[in-house]
Amino acid sequence: MMTGKKLDDEFSTDTIATLIFGGVILLVTLVLCFKLGSGWTSGTAMLLLSMVTGMLVGWVTGILASPYSGDVAYFGKLGQALSAIFTGYIAAKASPLLDLLLQHPGAVPTEIRLRLLFGVCGFLIALIITFVSRRYAVEELKIAPVSLVHAGDSVELVASLKDLQVQGVRWICEDPECAVDERLGIFKAPEKVAAARNVVVVAYDPKRPEVRGSLKVPIA
Repeated sequence: MMTGKKLDDEFSTDTIATLIFGGVILLVTLVLCFKLGSGWTSGTAMLLLSMVTGMLVGWVTGILASPYSGDVAYFGKLGQALSAIFTGYIAAKASPLLDLLLQHPGAVPTEIRLRLLFGVCGFLIALIITFVSRRYAVEELKIAPVSLVHAGDSVELVASLKDLQVQGVRWICEDPECAVDERLGIFKAPEKVAAARNVVVVAYDPKRPEVRGSLKVPIA
């Protein structure tokens, strides 16, 4: 289901705190990168490259770990494919290096160890920020612009979702004078009442009430 996202007030404080903390850690890591690399040198560039690579991998991993509801099936298949690649090819290639680092740390040059460390730091920073910012957000149904039909002494408001794949959505008209036909998304209100104020149309998924959307319709 294609839906939008907005931050949930209940989690916005935690989300903002995590983003700020992640930004501070990122800044500290960049300072350490230039400090250890002795300014703008090829060594510093390699540390930055390792960090950016780790962040890109962490970003993708964070997206796969927190898919929107409509992406669950697709991401599930993609995650399985990436998992197979990781456990097969990449893990086999990384195993000798890890053994060397653990058993003979002195055999690995300091530059290589720093690049690995900065790559891991970048991965974790991007993973945490991406996961938290996506996980603690509430999906919002996108309602298409409502058409108005004047029929006699009443006004019909016809609303639809931009994503036609959504099934089982219930509609609500927050104006008490509205009569609702949920199947067609039609809301009928007396014209003299509807003209006096805006009508708010709400759609939500009964299976997941937190997934909803609203649209304020000015009656002309």
